[in-house]
Amino acid sequence: MRIIVICLILAFVASGCKKNEVVLDIDHSSKYQPLAVGHTWIYQVDSISFYGNISQRPDTFHFLQRNTVESSFTNEQGQLSYRVTRSVKRDSLTDWVFQRNYSLTKTDIDLLQTFEDETTIEFTLPFVLLREWDCNQFNNRKSVDCYFEEIHTPMYVGTQNFDSTSTVYSKRERNAVNSFFNRKTYAANIGIVLQYVEGINNVDSDPKGTKYSLTLVSFEK
Repeated sequence: MRIIVICLILAFVASGCKKNEVVLDIDHSSKYQPLAVGHTWIYQVDSISFYGNISQRPDTFHFLQRNTVESSFTNEQGQLSYRVTRSVKRDSLTDWVFQRNYSLTKTDIDLLQTFEDETTIEFTLPFVLLREWDCNQFNNRKSVDCYFEEIHTPMYVGTQNFDSTSTVYSKRERNAVNSFFNRKTYAANIGIVLQYVEGINNVDSDPKGTKYSLTLVSFEK
C-alpha cells in the first residue's frame, strides 16, 4: 500500500510539472498582418505636395482611405492570396470611390504585395531587428533596401495604444538633396497602423514632391 501511495504522489507531481513547464518563446511575427475575407482597415490620410516653385504655395490634402479584403484565390505559384480593394472619400459625409485593387500573399517567409503584376516584399519572417532585404527582389525596378527599424515594441498612435508593433523602413535615397523613403508600422493582429512616405527633391532649397502620412482609424474583422 505504501508503495502505491508513493507512486500516486510521484505521478501527481510529474503531471503538475508538465502542466507548468516553461514553454520556449514562440515568434508571432506572422500575426502582424492578419488576412481574411471581410477584414477592413480605415485610415486618415494627410498629404502635402510641393511644386519646386518658391512662388507657388504647397497644396494639402486630407481624406479617408478604406482597404477591404474582398476575396481569396490561389495565385499562379499555388499560394493562397487575398484580393484587396482600396477606396477613398473626402470625409464622413461623402461616398467611397474605388481607387485600385491589389493582392496580398503571406508565405512562410514573407508578405508579398502585388499590384498590376508587380510584386514587392513588404516584410520577411520571422522579424529580426535590422534584418535587410530587397523590397524589389521580385520585380524589375531598382533595388530598394528595407529593414526592421523596430520590432515588438508598444506604441501609441493618436489615442490608440498597441502592445506590440514593428516598423519596416525602406530607403531609395536620403541625403541633403533627395529624400525618398517609406516607413510602415504594423501592429500585431491588426496590420498597418501608421505609415509615412516622403518623396522630395530639394534642389536649391526649393522642394518638389510629396509627403503623406496614413494613420489607422479603425479595423474590423
